Amino acid sequence: MIRRNAYGRSWVEGKGLFAFALFIASILWYAAYLRMGSLWLLQVQNQPGTTFWRWIVQWVSQPVWAWCIGFAALVGIAVLIQQLQYTLALIREKTALPFFFFLLFISSNPRQLPFTPQLFAGTCFLLALYQLYASYHTQNSYKRSFNWGFLLGIGALIWSPLLWIIPLFWYGMYHLRSLSGRTFGTSLIGVFTPFWLALGVCLLQHDYQLFSDIGSSLLRFDFNGWNENLYGFLAMAYVFVLTLVSSLHLLLNEFRDNERTRQYLSFAFITAIYTFCFSFVFERSVNAFLFISAITSTILIAHFFTVNWNKWIRILFVCTILYFLTLFTLRLWIY
Repeated sequence: MIRRNAYGRSWVEGKGLFAFALFIASILWYAAYLRMGSLWLLQVQNQPGTTFWRWIVQWVSQPVWAWCIGFAALVGIAVLIQQLQYTLALIREKTALPFFFFLLFISSNPRQLPFTPQLFAGTCFLLALYQLYASYHTQNSYKRSFNWGFLLGIGALIWSPLLWIIPLFWYGMYHLRSLSGRTFGTSLIGVFTPFWLALGVCLLQHDYQLFSDIGSSLLRFDFNGWNENLYGFLAMAYVFVLTLVSSLHLLLNEFRDNERTRQYLSFAFITAIYTFCFSFVFERSVNAFLFISAITSTILIAHFFTVNWNKWIRILFVCTILYFLTLFTLRLWIY
């Protein structure tokens, strides 16, 4: 006897969803390229990056390269999210939904395209998150704490507001019971190491603009970031509601997951809310913080969809796709 919903679930678990995600993302990126490809350099230069970011931009001389590199980097981050889910068993059933949702949420926002500092900062954040999770219940995990600090430090050299994530990771160490005086100290050493290396380069070149950029970006608060980003607000409001629903479901059914998974997913929820709130106080970094928030939100949403895959969830799945495709069309129309 065929298990109920077996076909739909097998499609979500198999390679078909990977191909479908890549297909939708390719269409969205190509449409955005046709609409705003000639303005790619202005789009890239207006991103809230540091001196290192502007140096990287100088190496991108053709629009096609900018869009291709950006698309490849985004797919790479989606693969890392999927691998994080597999490695740590964040979802108790096999699924490709984290990969799909991340590509859908980011690719449907033209302001995240094509080549942005959050691609690099997001990669560092995701790798640092894995190092933090891997230190679960290990108070002598000095290597792990140094690694995530070092990764966040590197990311902050590209996009300095990433430094605001560091206190969250210290709380994460406490939440995952890996916090001790030594792990706290090694995380600080990890954060400062990239900056010491960057300082050496600045001393050789007698140019300290990098640290000036970092200082000004960290304290440049502005509460008007959403005034001209209505469609972006509608998109992330939808993601935010799905994240809340997913977390509530996890709370009501926590007995179905082991303690480690519950701790991982609860910290993912805290991270999503934390970074989402920061998007309201950094006008130029709204999309960057939403990018970071989407990384952990997709894991929670994918967990909810996977473990409740039925007729109503399938309808919600289709509605979600249509909703983001509609917002994408409206954004391109007024761009």
